[in-house]
Amino acid sequence: MNMTSRSARFSPSWLRFYCAQALCALALLQGRVAEAQEGPAAAEAPAAAAEAPLPLADTLHGMAKADYISGRVLFEDGDFASSLIKFQNAFDASKDPRLLWNIAACEKALRRYARVLKLLERYVNEGGALISDQDRQDADSVVNAVRPLVSTLVIDSSPPGAEVLIDDERVGTTPLSGLLVDIGNRKIVLRLAGYEDNVTMTPVKGADEVKLSTQLKKIVHEGRVTIVAKTGQVITIDGRGVGDGRWAGVLSSGPHTLRVTAPGFRAYQSEILVRDRSSRSIQVELEREASGGVPTWVWITGGAVLASGAAVGGFFLFSKEETVPAQYYRGNLAPGTVYLP
Repeated sequence: MNMTSRSARFSPSWLRFYCAQALCALALLQGRVAEAQEGPAAAEAPAAAAEAPLPLADTLHGMAKADYISGRVLFEDGDFASSLIKFQNAFDASKDPRLLWNIAACEKALRRYARVLKLLERYVNEGGALISDQDRQDADSVVNAVRPLVSTLVIDSSPPGAEVLIDDERVGTTPLSGLLVDIGNRKIVLRLAGYEDNVTMTPVKGADEVKLSTQLKKIVHEGRVTIVAKTGQVITIDGRGVGDGRWAGVLSSGPHTLRVTAPGFRAYQSEILVRDRSSRSIQVELEREASGGVPTWVWITGGAVLASGAAVGGFFLFSKEETVPAQYYRGNLAPGTVYLP
């Protein structure tokens, strides 16, 4: 709480302004803070002065004190995010609950009102003898001013156990209730392994309860594929015949082998990739086999020429011991050379 003399805290006049204006005039608020830090210490009753705790600045030492002083300077300069870091460091090192007031002031300046409520609750509960009855009353006044700026969030999901992120900050898992959320449009994400992320922009009006109930969708690892050929052309996928001329259906995500064949046409074969929840259509046009040249019933495989019919006598299979004729033709399939007499 304390930032200047009389425990180095903000003045009660700042708190009254804070409540009366419902935290809406940040520039004037900063002016009051600077004024309180520069002004003289508030008068203390002589009897109470002897029992009052030492000012915060006098109780901090080492890095805690250095961070506290830096935080004050940054706050006066309007760098509330950096001031927050310094005050938090000072609190982590000293555990003095009066610093929670300063941290709450930074959070308020950053318009994170839900954090302000949590910090002031800790400030009152942990302050003990370090804070006075007036300090507690001041904290209650600020709490009453901030409450209309937050709502209570209740989230349920099916199935439960989904991670909940509000404005990309993790806040818990479903079911979730009693969570304070700042006024404004909040990005709420529900995330669960095996299910699609559920993302909503939820308006928060303040001073009410926001309820969300969500049915999560399973991630489906499949996509829809349509193959269009011509009647009489056989469609196979991964070696399994699926249709004649046309086929439409669902395939698992990943690569698949598509093949389309028909008598008198060159076979078509291609690898297709199916993505999750995708939809694609493939048009296949088969090419007719050439009427001249090497007939389709001639296969050249592994170095052997296989022929049938009248052409058998025109082809020879040569072994290593056979004489290779001087005349030969170089082909473009393995083994690369076909020898003819």
